[in-house]
Amino acid sequence: MIKKKIILAIGDWNKKIYDQNKKNFKNYLLISDRNKLNISLNKYQIEEIFIIHWHYKIPKRIILKYKCISFHMTKLPYGRGGSPLQNLIIRNHKETYLSVFKTSFNFDSGDIFIQKKMSLKGSALQILTRCSKMCFRIIKRFEQNKLISKPQKGKIVNFKRISKKSSQINFNKNIKSIYDNIRMLDAPIYSKANLKIKNKIIEFKDSKLINDKIYAKIVIKNEF
Repeated sequence: MIKKKIILAIGDWNKKIYDQNKKNFKNYLLISDRNKLNISLNKYQIEEIFIIHWHYKIPKRIILKYKCISFHMTKLPYGRGGSPLQNLIIRNHKETYLSVFKTSFNFDSGDIFIQKKMSLKGSALQILTRCSKMCFRIIKRFEQNKLISKPQKGKIVNFKRISKKSSQINFNKNIKSIYDNIRMLDAPIYSKANLKIKNKIIEFKDSKLINDKIYAKIVIKNEF
């Protein structure tokens, strides 16, 4: 049976990074679909599974059978849970840490291998791309070095996944908060920040904050 390693990652930006670096990831499979994951687990001898950006809980049977390594955009144990990017921006963080850790049965609670600082500047897509590039570089480090993990230390702070209401812009907030609301959702996998007027939705993207003014592109469409 052929030996392979798996990278679990949704999003076109991850495929783009993977394609640009294929020569360095010849023995890796990039998977963005649960069915393809199950097929690959049966087809190949899997050595490691790296979870960069995945919308599904990893089953216990997989964690028990394979070496699974996860990536999370907070300095764990701070920020365990869903929507880390949005929760960080809402809390006015300008930078964060990418945590690399053993995948565990409980979300984001595994022993830490690496924590590396990263910026939260720009749109959600820019931040996600920046984060994924770091992830791919770190994956190669696991080939070159035997990395040692240590238990998480510090106060546990749990994040809740943001609701659909977060995409509706609250114009009672200040300009900076409105700008953050737009940019934190400006990636293909999220519902864009929007304003509803009668039966129309105005979506905002590609925003810039200049001299306390927001410049952005808009898309107007029917609600239904």
